[in-house]
Amino acid sequence: EAFQAFGTLRQTFFFDGDISALAGGLSVLMRRVALHRFGREKTAGLNGRLWTDFLKQTGADLSEQNEQLLAFQAYAPSSFEQNRVGGKDLLRCVQRWLERNL
Repeated sequence: EAFQAFGTLRQTFFFDGDISALAGGLSVLMRRVALHRFGREKTAGLNGRLWTDFLKQTGADLSEQNEQLLAFQAYAPSSFEQNRVGGKDLLRCVQRWLERNL
């Protein structure tokens, strides 16, 4: 189910290039997986830097750019080309994290 949701987010991003929607959707997906895998007590209250630190501790190879995308992209506009490059890198990172944790 998680990989199907990931595929849908990926396909939508390649169609519309909306990195804000991608980052938001991937963060929600990762949170759902984290809740299932690590429990509500460890994950429910995490946000911002605490959330991205948790993701790194559980196997996410987040670059600084990926951390920014997951934590703040929904609130910050960027150019279309930045969206494509950053989105592709974020997708690779999240896919590896999902594979490690599912």
